[in-house]
Amino acid sequence: MKRILLKRGLRFFVIFFIMIFLISINFGISLFDNVVADTSIIFVGGSGSDNFNSIQDAVNDASDGDEIFIYEGIYRENIIINKSIKIIGENQASTIIDGSGLDDIFEIISDNVIISNITIRNSSINPEYDEITYAGAYIKSDYNSIIDTIFVNCQIGLILLNSTGNVIDSCEFYNNAGGINLFNTSNSILNNCRIKNHYRLWGISFQRADNNVLSNCNVSDNIGFGLAMTQSDNNIIFDNIFFNNDNGILIAITSKEPCKYNVFYSNDLINNIVLNARDYCENESWDNGIKGNYWSDYDDSSEGAWDNDSDGIIDRPLYIIPTSVGNKDSFPLISPANIGEEKPIINNPPIILNEDPNHNLISLSISYSSLSIYINDLELDTFNWTIETSPYIGENSGFNEYNGIKTCNITDLAFNTTYTWFINVTDSRVSGVYTREFFIFTTELLENDGGGVPSFQISYFLLSIFLLYFIIRYRKNNN
Repeated sequence: MKRILLKRGLRFFVIFFIMIFLISINFGISLFDNVVADTSIIFVGGSGSDNFNSIQDAVNDASDGDEIFIYEGIYRENIIINKSIKIIGENQASTIIDGSGLDDIFEIISDNVIISNITIRNSSINPEYDEITYAGAYIKSDYNSIIDTIFVNCQIGLILLNSTGNVIDSCEFYNNAGGINLFNTSNSILNNCRIKNHYRLWGISFQRADNNVLSNCNVSDNIGFGLAMTQSDNNIIFDNIFFNNDNGILIAITSKEPCKYNVFYSNDLINNIVLNARDYCENESWDNGIKGNYWSDYDDSSEGAWDNDSDGIIDRPLYIIPTSVGNKDSFPLISPANIGEEKPIINNPPIILNEDPNHNLISLSISYSSLSIYINDLELDTFNWTIETSPYIGENSGFNEYNGIKTCNITDLAFNTTYTWFINVTDSRVSGVYTREFFIFTTELLENDGGGVPSFQISYFLLSIFLLYFIIRYRKNNN
């Protein structure tokens, strides 16, 4: 008798579990939602018993969102980064990643990577300088940040290829064949960098690079050109110094298409050896409508430059860009804009990038459990942030945090409902500097396009009814 009861109990338990499973499928209920992995800090070098000796081994062990902290030392490696992680050095000058003259040193193929406070040196160098090019860091992904990093003795210090939304801030490039190359790259920022002593190519190259910003950089003593641009549109170049390069700036035209709609203002072009600038393209702006650039070959009365009203703009407002097709600086400066005086602190609002789910997404699964965005503060200030939702499905916030991915867990999504999520980010250091954005998504339909229940739900529903009928008959026959 006991054995019969045990069998019946076991059968009932199995059937009950199957029914719960089928019901969970019918109504979109997941038994495994809201499992969130914790981020962690992984150490390389140093004396810890669990520390890695290899940066690549640490990357292989890491998960998205982790930080890899590298102690001082020389690490002879070539590293592929295929996860959204941070790599932070203990000391910029003495945390050194040395490629030993082999290949690229860093190849970044995942989005949302941050590298900071290290020195990158000694990539491979192709002596032919043809289509095979090596780099200290080769970025082939989006929304990455390279901060406070030195690039030295590489073929190209940094290459951004087929990429968007990157930030290069407070870095130093010197003694490479070429400094920085943006190729088919857009919406990226190069700020507060020193680019000097490049011995073969240029300091900076824009090739098919659109909608980028180059600001507050010191570009000096480069063979070829301080900045060379081809097939690049709608870039903004301001508050830079171009000093003692072979040529300060080159705007070139190719057989395919010219550059156009680039804007240059508040730059100092000083004693570049051949020419301060060459411009072969139409539709370029060498001022912003109120302020132009400083030209060391047009700053003296013997050159026709006067500023009798002491407004900083030369009274005879015309500087023809050499070899140009009519482009001119209509508001040339009588003295350098970026030398000899303390410049005001520039503080840009934080940038919100890479929202997930994407804006205006339709048919999002109701099992979706988390919203995420990447927040980037160009000055590396801390910031406060909030994520709020309407209709309410969750909220989250952070205080005095740094650049990175911010998330908000969400629950109880309803079918065929439009949700809006609001992001507010305020700079912790400077009051009144903030960013506010919102994104929208709509969840999946409960009904199919024909107005009925989707066929896969019908199948599970009928199977559930059949199973329930079978249980009732089984219990009746055994009573």
